[in-house]
Amino acid sequence: MRIVNAATLAILFSFTASVALAQEETALVDYTLPTAPEAWMNYAPLSLDRLEGKGIILYYFEEDCPKCAARWPKLLEESRQRSLDPIVFIAVNSGTPPAKLAAYLREHQINWPVIADTDRSFERQSIRDPITLQNTTQVRMRPNKGKWEIRSSSRMSAAATAAGKEGRFKVLPATVPLELRPAWGLIELGNFSQALPLLNQATRRGSEEVKASADVLKATVDIEMQKELKAIDELLEADDEWHAYQAIGSLLETYKGYEIPETMIEKHDELAALDSIRDQLVAAKKYDLALRAGSAGTPAAIKRATAMLQRLVDAYPESEAADDARKLLGQLPLSSRN
Repeated sequence: MRIVNAATLAILFSFTASVALAQEETALVDYTLPTAPEAWMNYAPLSLDRLEGKGIILYYFEEDCPKCAARWPKLLEESRQRSLDPIVFIAVNSGTPPAKLAAYLREHQINWPVIADTDRSFERQSIRDPITLQNTTQVRMRPNKGKWEIRSSSRMSAAATAAGKEGRFKVLPATVPLELRPAWGLIELGNFSQALPLLNQATRRGSEEVKASADVLKATVDIEMQKELKAIDELLEADDEWHAYQAIGSLLETYKGYEIPETMIEKHDELAALDSIRDQLVAAKKYDLALRAGSAGTPAAIKRATAMLQRLVDAYPESEAADDARKLLGQLPLSSRN
């Protein structure tokens, strides 16, 4: 489900008053992480739901800033020292072509999960001022069960301490043999499919202690899957086919390789054949295209995006994307809708 707010509108379409934007930034409404695989580097997509229990640090950086590049050894060391704390460090880079960003990550040996925000859509959603050579870094922190907070990039240690204060693990690291720590780390981040080959290798070749620990980690993954299956069943019972379709698709991708009930695969295929789901998918694509069309912020781009949003509402009025489009249109000046 999308989260659209006044700050997004202000930055995307450049129309909302600056005072309203400042109020929105102070409140820091909650927002989700990108779901598209192409929006992530080093890791599969992370989600707030699967990061439950973890404090989160988002570090926004400008790749052409020499001083920023010089900070990476200290930042990476900070995260290594906290590898057994319930915290995840996520780097965010906006507007950089994927190949250039990948080369930058290799050059500086950055192994954090990285959001590759090539169209700056996540940046617009989550921070007030875009990252530039005049605004090279930003930090947002979200403690477990808390909301996003603004933190100083020069005080990352303090931000990390605050992020992990009320955090918790799925499996305590002290109970996991060193050989399985990489798999454990992936499981703690909700990257269950990436952890599976490591678990299977441990089961085949590890000591009895390692095998037993691998079984515990697999059981932990199964517990997480059962929670998601229960949530999907509740969506289906409520006849919420669109969100059930999305949840099943996410489950099939995240738990690839594990024993997923065949009924889930069948239900996903069944839902995919429905006209209502097809309409939702088409509408969602049109919504994203409209946002991209308006991202330049020029009067012509805004007018074009506004027309696209209105056509979306007219063609797919019952879709979730149409609801989001109405919210956007309702906060745009009348002049942009003519």
